[in-house]
Amino acid sequence: MGKYTSWDGPPGAGGRALPADPPVSEPKRTVGLVGATGVGVSAIVGGGIFVLAGVAFSTAGPGAVLAFFFNGVIAALTALSFAEMSTAFPESGGTYSFAHRVLSVRAAFGVGWILCFAYIVAAALYALGFGHYAGEALRGLVVMVGYAPPIG
Repeated sequence: MGKYTSWDGPPGAGGRALPADPPVSEPKRTVGLVGATGVGVSAIVGGGIFVLAGVAFSTAGPGAVLAFFFNGVIAALTALSFAEMSTAFPESGGTYSFAHRVLSVRAAFGVGWILCFAYIVAAALYALGFGHYAGEALRGLVVMVGYAPPIG
């Protein structure tokens, strides 16, 4: 006979016996290399291509195509250099480690701060693009509901 829990007294004293709840198991985390890469690629595609492309084309017009081409070339060269560096310095903080070993401690310190600044600027640009996109979406929603959008 299995283990029972009772909520109206013991099972033999007229109470109802209920089976105990099965043990609760935590779900296993299964995000591997492919899943993590997919999250990164989707963030780049969602933020960089769909949102910021609209803002760039509305501002720069056809010249944005040339800017995107040069940006793609620079991004490919950066990806290749980071891939080469990650094989040479597999520990965490590859850029800092490279500057520390090849140049000096001061140069590595500067490289670390430059990377922090670059990540902050990239995050700000994504936030500006998303803000512009969200503002236009809300403006369209207000018009769809039947109100006049605010001027500005």
